[in-house]
Amino acid sequence: MLLLVAGGVATYYFGGEKTPFEQMLESSAAARFTTAALATVTAPLVEELVFRGVAYPALQRALARLISLLKVLTSPGGTRLVAETRGAFGRVAAPVTRLINRATLSALTFFGSLDARRGGMIWAVIIVSALFLSVHVPQYQNNLAVIAAVGMLSVALTTVRAVTGRVLPCFIIHLVFNGVQVAGLIYTYFYPDKPAADATHGLFALAHAAQRLLF
Repeated sequence: MLLLVAGGVATYYFGGEKTPFEQMLESSAAARFTTAALATVTAPLVEELVFRGVAYPALQRALARLISLLKVLTSPGGTRLVAETRGAFGRVAAPVTRLINRATLSALTFFGSLDARRGGMIWAVIIVSALFLSVHVPQYQNNLAVIAAVGMLSVALTTVRAVTGRVLPCFIIHLVFNGVQVAGLIYTYFYPDKPAADATHGLFALAHAAQRLLF
């Protein structure tokens, strides 16, 4: 509900021109109902499996291991190991290696603690959310409000995945989010004059704005 309200407010007050995707939806009833069917179940299922089901855990594990490795290499023992392994060259390279590793570690853990699991989780949320948003930007490139709303949805879904450790809640949230907007698509098809007549009236205006956020 909060996502729908936030998206509706952003689109209502800051929405730009109609996107090519919206123009395609309005081109025919077939396009509208086909898209509605795909958006209700297929899109949430596929996108959640790909982004939250596969990409998130893979990135989280990889980044956690990288942070753990960098912590070892930046420790006194890790620095000595580099020096002993590489001989004279290692003793010269160790300070440089330590500096590079510490800088990388600081960047990776900027939004979290030095705990590898937590750092990997936070950065995986950021990266997966950005990837999800980048896939949808071409659809809404001339409407920054819709892009912002999709960004909020992406962060919310990936955070739910990180906190719960499950994909099912993400799928349900995504399905409900899209389902509400599909209901708006169907409503405006059967009552095409209603949005135009009531577009300036309170909650209906926000609902109509939220309807524009298909994915």
